[in-house]
Amino acid sequence: MVLVTKSSKSIELAPIRKRMSLADEIVDVLMGRISSGDLKAGDQLPTEQQLADAFQVSRAVVREAIARLRQQDLVYSQQGKGVFVSDAPEPSIANSFEDTLTLPQVMQFRLALEPAAAQLAAVHRTDIIIDKLRRAVERIGKAAAHSEEGAAADFDFHMAIACGSGNPLFVSALESLNARLANLLGKAHVNTRRVSGSVEAVHREHAEILEAILRGDQSVARSAMERHLTRAAARLSINLPQF
Repeated sequence: MVLVTKSSKSIELAPIRKRMSLADEIVDVLMGRISSGDLKAGDQLPTEQQLADAFQVSRAVVREAIARLRQQDLVYSQQGKGVFVSDAPEPSIANSFEDTLTLPQVMQFRLALEPAAAQLAAVHRTDIIIDKLRRAVERIGKAAAHSEEGAAADFDFHMAIACGSGNPLFVSALESLNARLANLLGKAHVNTRRVSGSVEAVHREHAEILEAILRGDQSVARSAMERHLTRAAARLSINLPQF
């Protein structure tokens, strides 16, 4: 399949063949396009949906691949515009830690980060953010029995809160964890479906966060997020420390 980028460059992409990691294969293909000069600094990548169609994979897989490219400073995001190829990246010390991260470490970091983002979102909420949160909660409810779509909706919900915080550092931090979160949330949704009543609980937890942000209740928004992340960790058999 041939796609045309916003800069009018044609990129030929082939469907991914299922072997080990689909995201890894997409990363290799796009890195090859960047290395060969087919995609140059400043070029905009095709949309998430276009890449998913071209590679014949889910949007969650594409999202994971793009996050890995972002972690390597090969691409960057502009909110509301898309994903673009970076200039030649400088070596990053952060990249050396990626392979040593564990799920408990990721969840611990989220517990320190996201309650503050939810509290700020309750202050800086906008109609656009509220609409995104409502649609994400609705998708979580409808896709509760489908781990892949449920995980994507879950991530969209948390990213909307990060955007609603009014601080772009929350967005950058959550985006940098995206590759890890894709697998994490997928596993969480699989585990959730195995426990009676947990699917409804997950939907209710997100709805409670939404309602607190909608009311502008900073304290409740923060505590609701803390409660949700603690329970999400428990569904992964992770015991988080109490702050």
